[in-house]
Amino acid sequence: KRTVLKTTASTYDPMGYVSPITVHARTIIQKLWTLKLEWDDPIPDEIAEMWINTLRDLLEVEKISLPRWTGYEPGDDMELHCFCDASELACACVVFTRVTSRRGVIVRILMAKSRVAPIKSETISRLELIASVMGVRLTKALSKKYEVPKEKIHYWTDSRNVLCWINTPSSRLKVYVQNRIGEIQRRTIARQWHHISTEQNPADIATRYISAQELKENELWWTGPPVLKVGIYQEFKPNGISDEVTKEMKDENFSFCAVTGEVH
Repeated sequence: KRTVLKTTASTYDPMGYVSPITVHARTIIQKLWTLKLEWDDPIPDEIAEMWINTLRDLLEVEKISLPRWTGYEPGDDMELHCFCDASELACACVVFTRVTSRRGVIVRILMAKSRVAPIKSETISRLELIASVMGVRLTKALSKKYEVPKEKIHYWTDSRNVLCWINTPSSRLKVYVQNRIGEIQRRTIARQWHHISTEQNPADIATRYISAQELKENELWWTGPPVLKVGIYQEFKPNGISDEVTKEMKDENFSFCAVTGEVH
């Protein structure tokens, strides 16, 4: 366990460019922690095999290169797009810049963040809510640095449940969801949020295992989904309420507006 932790911590990636790989290494540490091993105990063969594969990937990340310039020059139009997702293993968010100029549209990965999912079992919807809060916090910091106005900031998730909660007054929700939705609603407005399919969500890549070679060749991770090139973003309009959404309501005496997509 000592060696695994030391090697994982030695990977310097403050911008999160290879977070799909580093977060997988951290899930292995979590597995070892739940086994209550001492620092120098041999690790089980099954986890040892997982670690060897991950170690190979950590050694291969030095072969990954990317353009650091976003393409922005004074006078150009810049947007920030934050994608959020989660799985049983990890929560993740990734932010892209979309610059429109005389050179055309340039989309670049700006920063990503990932964290291992809590050991305590949570629903996928709750984990996706955690990822959305991570995305809001990260994007807020980046928007101040790059001086991007709120109307140029967009958030994306493949969770319809999270989007439904965002369109619900936080006071109507149970405490766990209420606190996190409250933070999202204080920092963003509902029309900034959009739905995207899991296949087109780049944050999904950081919630599951991917090799260094696969990450290097993955255009979705480095340049975002096709919708960013098109530049047409539809506001999310819920067309119903799932059981998961209902479970997090303080009571069932609510109404759903099909026109505005809001829950009252």
